[in-house]
Amino acid sequence: MKSDDNARNNAVNPENYGYATGRIRALEAGLLSSADLSRVFDARQPEDISRVVQDKGYKSGDVEAALRDKMTETYEVMQQIIPDAAFVEALILFNDTHNLKVVLKHLSAWWIKKVEDTDQQVNIPESDGALTWHGLESAFRIPAIVEPEVLFRAIRDRNETVIPEWLWQLAEEGTAAWLRSYDTGSMDMVVDKGAWIRAMELTRMLNNQFFSGYMKLKQNLISLEILLRCRSLKTGREYLKQALPPVSSLTADEWMDAYEADSQDLLALVADKMNIGKWFSDARSILETYGKPGTAAAYNRIADQILADWLRGAASVLRGPEVPVSYLLRRELEIKNIRIALTCLRNGVSAAQARELARAAV
Repeated sequence: MKSDDNARNNAVNPENYGYATGRIRALEAGLLSSADLSRVFDARQPEDISRVVQDKGYKSGDVEAALRDKMTETYEVMQQIIPDAAFVEALILFNDTHNLKVVLKHLSAWWIKKVEDTDQQVNIPESDGALTWHGLESAFRIPAIVEPEVLFRAIRDRNETVIPEWLWQLAEEGTAAWLRSYDTGSMDMVVDKGAWIRAMELTRMLNNQFFSGYMKLKQNLISLEILLRCRSLKTGREYLKQALPPVSSLTADEWMDAYEADSQDLLALVADKMNIGKWFSDARSILETYGKPGTAAAYNRIADQILADWLRGAASVLRGPEVPVSYLLRRELEIKNIRIALTCLRNGVSAAQARELARAAV
């Protein structure tokens, strides 16, 4: 799918977002307040959480099903009211690439002919037409641009006409990575890189400062997590280079140098390139101890807090894409918090410990 850059930029006009802004301001009343979130983390059984979220417009019954339905509903509303759907596509496509990895890994068990020549063109191999996607449902993420069942059948039947061209290209590249290495990690890295390339193409075309800042910040936080993991596991610089997203405010050389930097130099680089602000002290502790039990979870929590701080910048916008985009991401953060509370409850984690894992509401 290709778009004219000028047409795309002209479409992102705050004056086109009057209706969307008004609709979102009404929907914001359905977000969980701090008091609601406190009730969620104080719950003693899943039914208590269900009652809290039902009061805010979630469906009754199984909480997980209610969360999935609310996320799907939110994306559907966004697609209806946002004049430029590329905002939604840039965010949701990561679900599609996750689903693609699930499908490729499932079908790859039947792909046994390894490709030794790295220059040889690789096509998606034929799969047994009797294979079904049943049993994979829990691994798929929704909502998605392409329904998981449609994606599965497209790859299995080698029918590129029913999914977007960029997604089919990633399927071929992921397949090639698998057939050349028999390494699912290599497949993952190829697909993840392709996802970020597509997302940042859309972001550049939209040319919205708020959204561009959010996406670059998220990409940097993911890149830093990969760097810390590679340093902890001593994977080597070459593996780090392959694993990092392809576009970042840091150059490839800076990331490579950071692999061997001491914690002080790494902290200085992070402070210079990322908006860590009030989280500087927490970031220092994690950078110095990453790899120890609990540090990965602590990093993800701080990363979400930094992104939440960025989203608060939309509060002062009177009208524009910032309002619906911020609402969508706030809803995602809310659902993540509910899932954290639910998981902790089911695993006997105390409410106090669960609160330490919670993300701040926006």
